[in-house]
Amino acid sequence: MTPSRLLLIGLTLWGLATIVPDLLRITQPLGSLGFFANNDGLIYDPNGSFDDDASSPAWRAGVRAGDRLDLEKMRCRLGEIENCGSALAVVGGVDFQLPGTAVTLDLMAADGRPARQVTLIAAPRPAS
Repeated sequence: MTPSRLLLIGLTLWGLATIVPDLLRITQPLGSLGFFANNDGLIYDPNGSFDDDASSPAWRAGVRAGDRLDLEKMRCRLGEIENCGSALAVVGGVDFQLPGTAVTLDLMAADGRPARQVTLIAAPRPAS
């Protein structure tokens, strides 16, 4: 085999490895954590894409409008990959996760509620 053919095979395999995992979205729709936050960490909608409070994972976990994510605690550091993944899951509009994925969030003290940690489990979004 010539080097160019080996390069072509290698690039084809790399391309398939990049694209094939994304095909999972076709067979298994993505879920939601159930809230929307801006890039400052302020939670402005604790229902997210869910129709009512009872079906939102964030609402069931006690997250309310006006709560603020503690972005300093959730900061990405070497050796703390799990915290970095949780932060990236909620900041910047990346709200969608595979259903059943657990995300731990640090919330700052606000409106008489103490600082706390909540764990949300992504739930399937309602079809509309």
